Amino acid sequence: MRLPFGILATLLLLSGPVQARIGETEEQVRAHYGKPVALLASHDADSGVTKCYTSNGYLIAVTYLENESVREIVTKADNSKITQGELRKLLGTRASGATWNLQELGETSSETVGIQQWRSTDERARVAIYDSKTRTLFLTTQHYIDQTNAATRRSRAQAALSAAEKRTRALSRPNIMEGGSAIRSLRLEQNKPAASPAIPAK
Repeated sequence: MRLPFGILATLLLLSGPVQARIGETEEQVRAHYGKPVALLASHDADSGVTKCYTSNGYLIAVTYLENESVREIVTKADNSKITQGELRKLLGTRASGATWNLQELGETSSETVGIQQWRSTDERARVAIYDSKTRTLFLTTQHYIDQTNAATRRSRAQAALSAAEKRTRALSRPNIMEGGSAIRSLRLEQNKPAASPAIPAK
């Protein structure tokens, strides 16, 4: 569902601060953000249901699994970059008493340029990733990342198995030119009576 920009801007002005946390129930999230403004379509590898909210100039997509928030995707409504100060505030409201540690991403490559990653120090092992190219902050847990990766691997394996089964069925279909069929067809042609000779005109 797409909302007209005027309605979306009004919702943003009326919304409260961004403060929901991973692990909260849908009712708790709704207490922070109000009713969702849209429902996102699911992909094969996705687990749960994703609902969109607006709050204090941000658009937030929250994924629920068994009525618990397992992932948040945060972008600014005007599509501008989230500043370092804004990132600190967003992470601070989602720390649940823990601290966030900035992670080294290893060697710099085209895939890691503009990406920052943090991990929380609590037992839930929260993960936060900010991608400056898409101007999006992702917050989730390592457990949900592992679940999603496993679902993606299963989906790919099922697709590969299905393709292999189709190829096997195609190869096992009987072919009229195999198993002596061609020879039998040739013999039938040879045993047919010759065409009647032309009768000369009188």
